[in-house]
Amino acid sequence: MDCGGRIVSAVESADDDVLEAPRPRRRRPAAARGPAPQRRKGAPVRRRQKVDEIEEDVPNFFQRWKMAARTSASRSARTFALVASFFALVAAAGLIDGGYLPGAFGRMKASVLAFISDQGLRIDKVHVVGVVQAPRDLIDATIGFKRGDSILFADPAEIRAKLEALSWVARAEVRRVWPNRIEVLIVERRPHALWQMDGVIKVVDRSGQPIAAHDPSRFRHLMLVVGKGAAERADGLFNLLAREPSVKARVKAAILVAERRWNLLLDNGVEVRLPEVNAEVALHDLADLDWKNNIEAHGIVAIDLRFPDRMIVKVPPQPDTAPQTPAVEGRDT
Repeated sequence: MDCGGRIVSAVESADDDVLEAPRPRRRRPAAARGPAPQRRKGAPVRRRQKVDEIEEDVPNFFQRWKMAARTSASRSARTFALVASFFALVAAAGLIDGGYLPGAFGRMKASVLAFISDQGLRIDKVHVVGVVQAPRDLIDATIGFKRGDSILFADPAEIRAKLEALSWVARAEVRRVWPNRIEVLIVERRPHALWQMDGVIKVVDRSGQPIAAHDPSRFRHLMLVVGKGAAERADGLFNLLAREPSVKARVKAAILVAERRWNLLLDNGVEVRLPEVNAEVALHDLADLDWKNNIEAHGIVAIDLRFPDRMIVKVPPQPDTAPQTPAVEGRDT
């Protein structure tokens, strides 16, 4: 019995567990409830979502949350990177402008060099092979490294490029021998001839390229070639002369005429005119001459071998001959 005098029956289950259910609330009639409250104008409409809809939407909710979190994190990272880069540039500009950054690099380099020195990676010897004509002090200055320098900073490719830029170096090889030695092999461009062009004499190598570092006065024993294109064609002439040693021994200079053929100046002052083609045959005929009885005895001053069927010699005029009208010589071709 409750306080109101009513009898309440107890409901017990077999397991003596008490089950309680919420008492349904009776809905009052609309007239009893009175008019519905008026919503304020402009207030948002709040929609109450059902529990089952919320439960079904939980996976999608978390998926959207994760996507939004990733997007927000990505944007934050980009923003942070841009801001950090900006401030890093500003700081670097301030350090450079204030002179602090070069000092920091200098201190760092000094520390690295000290570590390398402790490890025994300093140059103990620069071994150079192949230098004959070139000044050794110029070689050392071009290499740029000396005893006590760090071997790590020695770039073989860079050293080789500097050496081969010198006019008298044909080829160079550079290598580092760990832990403390640099080896340099130099192939010099050998002086091959003296080339005269427009009154200027230069030393040239076998290919005809001038060697600017050499003084021509030091190589007076070399044969002199004269004329345009003579430097490039000198090696071919020397090969022809090598077949006739007796003629080669007497040649002191060679003049390239019209870039086509050679005139040879011998040690006794005789000029030999070679043909444009079959010059080797003409040189062989020249070697067969009796120089002592036929050439020097008659005072011949020029020998023309340009014609394959005959040889023309030029002798000085005799003192007792009557004067004649001088002939006008044509252009030498």
